[in-house]
Amino acid sequence: MGEVRMHGIAVPVPQCLSCAHLDRETFKCSAFDNQPIPEDIQLNLRDHRYPYPGDRGVRFTDVS
Repeated sequence: MGEVRMHGIAVPVPQCLSCAHLDRETFKCSAFDNQPIPEDIQLNLRDHRYPYPGDRGVRFTDVS
């Protein structure tokens, strides 16, 4: 989970943007059966390298 600095302010970057399971056209994730990604994952409040309710066992996988 990362952040970028804009004008000296740290802005969180969703872990989803670096994940192989993200559909970049719809911003939906195969872990959640292509439904909207839970906000606490989008906002980096939960680390999706670990289990999350409803993720069907699919976890964050770095795209690189």
